[in-house]
Amino acid sequence: MSRSLLLDTSAVIPHLRREEAVTRLFDSADYLYLPIIALGELFHGAWRLPFPKNQLEKIHTLQKAVIVLGLGTETADHFGQITAHLRVEGRTIPTNDAWIAALAREYRLPLVAEDEHFSWVPDPGPRALVIRQPAFPTDVQTFATEIYLRPDERAYLSKRCCTRQRNEAVRGLSKCGNMESGE
Repeated sequence: MSRSLLLDTSAVIPHLRREEAVTRLFDSADYLYLPIIALGELFHGAWRLPFPKNQLEKIHTLQKAVIVLGLGTETADHFGQITAHLRVEGRTIPTNDAWIAALAREYRLPLVAEDEHFSWVPDPGPRALVIRQPAFPTDVQTFATEIYLRPDERAYLSKRCCTRQRNEAVRGLSKCGNMESGE
C-alpha cells in the first residue's frame, strides 16, 4: 500500500528550510501532492522578497518532486460544505486553507500541516497530520524574512539599510538607494 501526503504551505516551508523531521516525513511518502493554492502561496512569498531568485529555485525544484492538484467542481462543492459547516459552528479558517481542506477531503489524502484549524474541518478525509504548533512571529514580514532570506542576504540588508529602509525592502515597497539587486 502506498503512502501519499497532501502538503500545506505551513509544512512545505520547514522542508524548504531543510528541517530534518519534516524532510524525513516527506521522504517516507511514496507520493507527495501539493495544492495549486499552496504553490501560489509559495510563489507569493518568494516574489515579495528583495532577493527572490534562491527561493524561486527551491520552489521550482519542489514542483518537480510533487504532483500539483488543481481545483474542480467537486472541490468547490467540498469547499462550500466545509465553510458553511464551520460558519454554523462560529469558526472560520483562512479561505486558502478551506480550499486545501476541500482537496484533502475530495482525494481522501492525509494533510500535513502546522495549522491546528485544519482539525476543525468536518470529515477531512484521513486524519490530518499536524506536524507541530507554529512558533512563528506574529509579524508576517519578520516571518518571511527569517524563512526565505539566506544568512548572507539577511546580513547584507542589516548592514546596508537602516531598520525602516530594511523593512520597506523586505516588504518589497522600496529598495535602499545603494543596494544591488542581489541576483
